[in-house]
Amino acid sequence: MEPSDLVRQFVQHRDVLYGYIFALTRDHHAAEEILQELGMSILTEANRGTTPDSFMAWARGVARHRVADHYRRLGARRRHEARFEQFANAVDVAFAEQAPTPQDNQQQLQFLRECVERLTLRVRTMIDLRYRGEKSMDEIAAAMQWTAGSVKVAMSRARRTLGECVDRKLRSEEGSR
Repeated sequence: MEPSDLVRQFVQHRDVLYGYIFALTRDHHAAEEILQELGMSILTEANRGTTPDSFMAWARGVARHRVADHYRRLGARRRHEARFEQFANAVDVAFAEQAPTPQDNQQQLQFLRECVERLTLRVRTMIDLRYRGEKSMDEIAAAMQWTAGSVKVAMSRARRTLGECVDRKLRSEEGSR
């Protein structure tokens, strides 16, 4: 697997991974932050030449570690960590059972491309800097003459907008079948 393949897989499965993280945290803000950490971890692993047999199983494992790190940072107690492990195991099983097919992934990717084209040029530029240019929030802020906080908010809104757009297209497609 080429490094760009690992990144492509991440972008392709971003919404599923976000859903997985949100299921574990039940906190949209924490899920967004953890997803960004996951993305950076995947970029690092791609540069190291990591080639997992099953991207989704591997990515869920990395995400699970990032969620556990999140709870550790919050100072969670051992009892909470034990409950987290049980809950995380149940969520892992549910996500594995609902894995999308390659056809679903291709359709989602096409819908994502269409949705990206509907964004403003400024937002598309920001997304391009982040995911193609692999720029940090601070680097994007400097390039766009924004604050890093504004970039984070705009990225979060853009991801939500793209997710909603793809969901609408998927529901429309399912309704026409």
